[in-house]
Amino acid sequence: LRQNAPDVIAVGTRHERAGGRLDAEIAPGAVFRRGFLTNVLNPKVALFFLAFVPQFIAPGTAHPAWVFLALGLLFTVNGLLVCAGWALAAAWVARRAGVLQRTLRWLDGVAGGLFVAFGVRLALARAPGAA
Repeated sequence: LRQNAPDVIAVGTRHERAGGRLDAEIAPGAVFRRGFLTNVLNPKVALFFLAFVPQFIAPGTAHPAWVFLALGLLFTVNGLLVCAGWALAAAWVARRAGVLQRTLRWLDGVAGGLFVAFGVRLALARAPGAA
């Protein structure tokens, strides 16, 4: 284990030097497209709707497929509004507080310091059973 100590310390120092920079800017359209495709192509979503929604369709309904689609659309619009609200609230808080970059720098420093401390501790550790 002691031979891994320099690697752990190197990871820690690289982490500290990162300085809270975001690695890459991702276009909002790309984020939306990725999330949309993830949800559309996720078979669990379809299985959930097939198992959950039919219990809300009354037996003997004239057009159950249309009711199923309407309930699915209602669920989707509701989820969109709730998630958009959370996203807007988070963006407002981040802008208002102005602490995102400072927080990232602080977290990177703490994480880097922990890696360095773990690496030093690992370098000073004795093997189990050694006297």
